[in-house]
Amino acid sequence: MKSGIVAILLISSCIVLGAPAFADDDIDPKLAQQLAQFKKNCEQHQAQEKEKAQKIAQAVESLPPQQKQEVKQELQRLNAAIAATDKMLAEPMPATRSEQEAYLKRASGAVAATREYESAVSKDAGIAPTSHMEQVLSRLGEADDFKTKFGAFDRQPTVKDSELNAPVPVGGNSNFFGVSGQMPPSTVTPPQTSSSYAPTTVDAATSISDHDHGVGGGVMLEGDAGGLGAVSSVDYDSATNALTLNGDLVYFVKIPPWTFATMCRQIGTDRNALLGVSETGTDGLVFGDKPEIYKDSDLAYEMMLADKFLGDIIFARRNGWTQGYKFPGSAPEGARVKSSMLVRFSFGNFQFATNDGQLALTSSSLEVRMMPTSKAPSPTGQLLPDYNAMDKGWTPPDAFVANARILTDNADYFRHEAVIQEVFADGETAALLRSLKESGQDLNALADKIDGGDAG
Repeated sequence: MKSGIVAILLISSCIVLGAPAFADDDIDPKLAQQLAQFKKNCEQHQAQEKEKAQKIAQAVESLPPQQKQEVKQELQRLNAAIAATDKMLAEPMPATRSEQEAYLKRASGAVAATREYESAVSKDAGIAPTSHMEQVLSRLGEADDFKTKFGAFDRQPTVKDSELNAPVPVGGNSNFFGVSGQMPPSTVTPPQTSSSYAPTTVDAATSISDHDHGVGGGVMLEGDAGGLGAVSSVDYDSATNALTLNGDLVYFVKIPPWTFATMCRQIGTDRNALLGVSETGTDGLVFGDKPEIYKDSDLAYEMMLADKFLGDIIFARRNGWTQGYKFPGSAPEGARVKSSMLVRFSFGNFQFATNDGQLALTSSSLEVRMMPTSKAPSPTGQLLPDYNAMDKGWTPPDAFVANARILTDNADYFRHEAVIQEVFADGETAALLRSLKESGQDLNALADKIDGGDAG
């Protein structure tokens, strides 16, 4: 969440409506409690890593001489990483939300990197993994990867120790949390992205309006986890920000724990498991039976920011955020709008596969639609399709369709933008949670476990 820009007044993705204002950088009591608990979790896991380092030190003594020397060097690096993380966790929590979240991301990365390295060193010391999570962690990388500044984990060092060349306890080049933000590139297969512009028929507009209890354009996260079968059990590990499904399949969550818990409650409570927002109107629209669950959350802000960015592309806003943006090929062109209309960005078709004990995303999609809107709102405050206009053959301006194809023909290009990468991660997580709900898992109970910091 880029809190430094949430105070900007955004222009509506529904072309004829106003501009919602977003919350400032204050921390509400619920989020403050979550962030404080998360730091406590980091401190608890750090204490566990110290205990594991002591066990490794004991196991080293029974190793053959050559192996003993090598593992002792690895242990020195592990202890240096633990010391660096101790120093970080001793820092007081900053005052603002954005600073706290940045601090906790560093702390999460430090704990996750140390946990990864500890698993690798334990394996070299001959200590058998005690859980399926540890088995998966031990296969992510080798202890040797931490010896160099640019190893498989590709991290910048934060500990100046030329003799030990300590493993770097923070880093990774993604915006993700926990182990998911620290995984070596060799273990990550970039998912395929498909994207399309879909003309909206009357039947499609009716289906969307019925499912979403109205329409509003904006960003919608849709669908479940393709490729995932029935799930009989779910465990959460706060040290790695990961789920273990059915006791033997690990999924590394990419979004922050506080956002993950909020998403669990929204999907677990909503009858259609809706997640979607739109800039439409003065305050924007948040979809669902109880939108207050996530209306003021980072999840909603991220989707609002994505809606603003993507809407700028479709509507070719001259004074929008994309002013001066380097587009692939030609830049979007504007057009005159003669009637109320909206654009809808659907993130969906999330397909997963298992690989060496991990559940990982293999592909997803972005669908762009436009439709005319009625002046009469739905009972829940959303807009409604203008069926009369559609019956008369309504079509969006040709320029907007061409602009949509700039987006859909270059989905991988735009996916590299941090805000779009984050929304794809949100959609991926939401798809998994919907499948867990369909399997009968209690998502509200899972949220309580995440907030409580169950070590797993």
